[in-house]
Amino acid sequence: MRVRLRLLCLLGVLAVAGPLPAPEAFAGSPSKVADEHYPAELRARVRKAIELGLKHLRTRQMLPVEITPGLDGSDFQEAAAVRWVLRRAGVPSDDPAFAEASKRLHARAPNDVEEASLLLLALCSQPLVGADPFADVEAPGGKGVGAGMTPEDRALMNRAVGLLLKRQIKPGAGLGALGKKHDSAGGWECASSVRTEDRLAFADVPTTYLALLGLESAARSGAEVPAGTWLSALGLLLGWQAPEGPKVTLRMNTVRGKDRLEWTEPAQARGFGWSGSLSDTPSGYDTVAAALSLAMCQDALQKERGFTKDLRRRTRLALRDALAWVQQSYDIKANPVTGKGVYDNVTGPLYHHHWLQGLARLGIHARMRFIGTHDWYQEGAEELLRTQGSGGAWNAIWWSNCYAMLFLMRASLHSITPVVTVSEGG
Repeated sequence: MRVRLRLLCLLGVLAVAGPLPAPEAFAGSPSKVADEHYPAELRARVRKAIELGLKHLRTRQMLPVEITPGLDGSDFQEAAAVRWVLRRAGVPSDDPAFAEASKRLHARAPNDVEEASLLLLALCSQPLVGADPFADVEAPGGKGVGAGMTPEDRALMNRAVGLLLKRQIKPGAGLGALGKKHDSAGGWECASSVRTEDRLAFADVPTTYLALLGLESAARSGAEVPAGTWLSALGLLLGWQAPEGPKVTLRMNTVRGKDRLEWTEPAQARGFGWSGSLSDTPSGYDTVAAALSLAMCQDALQKERGFTKDLRRRTRLALRDALAWVQQSYDIKANPVTGKGVYDNVTGPLYHHHWLQGLARLGIHARMRFIGTHDWYQEGAEELLRTQGSGGAWNAIWWSNCYAMLFLMRASLHSITPVVTVSEGG
């Protein structure tokens, strides 16, 4: 769409295809500026923090299983998260910490959605090129990412994918009769038990996001994920976004090589809550999780006939408005929320690193250097460098350490298709 600005302004994976918003939807034409490198001094401090964090993971992160009786599920998730970090850092498989985590993951099959999802990320994540979190390297297409996977790891990957496909909630298993925002069809629930015919299923955004992260990672490594899985998840997410929000001017940008394109356009700040019924009280973590989930679905469905012209349009608008909410509510020091009392349990340090890691995945997936006027990576890195302990940890709980490390290592891949697109020569 040349003169019309093919501006697929969505955030995260907008693989451009089909008609885009009309010219009058844009408040400003795109401008091209040089995308400056992060300061050398910041890069050095980040690398030092990563080295210190890896030392902690190798020596003190995982407790022996016999010391934590009754916490088998937690032990499995921790092992998966630790291997995820070590793989991202390029640690070899014969490293003692890597080998110990792998041993725990191969000791049994995953039991629930969270275990299966973290396992897939541990098995399939892409190592940093040259162990450099600042390397400007495009993600490979869908092939070759899992080329170095052992037969045992591949078998484990396929088993985890099978569990996730089986656990996706089917129509009629929730409260769809009460309206779309109460319908869990297409999502995943945190419950570890297998749903029975007499028990309703209740999906939530964080678990659905984690399941889709795992499936996307596995699909890039060669696993087969049916189009219907993505279409069902997309339908759930589109129905769970806040229906209305304040009008804002969204500041968009996308990095292209050494340059960055910037523009503005009108949007509504429409976030996501923990579930559809809580869409009127969004949180930062839920919104970035849902936005990236929308982007992953769109990416996976680009060549599918079921991804219709209208569905593409609705997905782009949902992504645009979710990003507008993130821009409006941006807070690097805490998980932003609306509605006091509803999210008292996700505003503290427990979910801070969840929020940061989701923000990083979203920004990297969409090739966005800025959220609004904020350089999200530089500000987030400074906050994590400030709060890292002398021993390399941020907290005693595994996700506080692993998710902080994943942020610093920019643990995500760019979308397979173009994310944010403007007209040629813009």
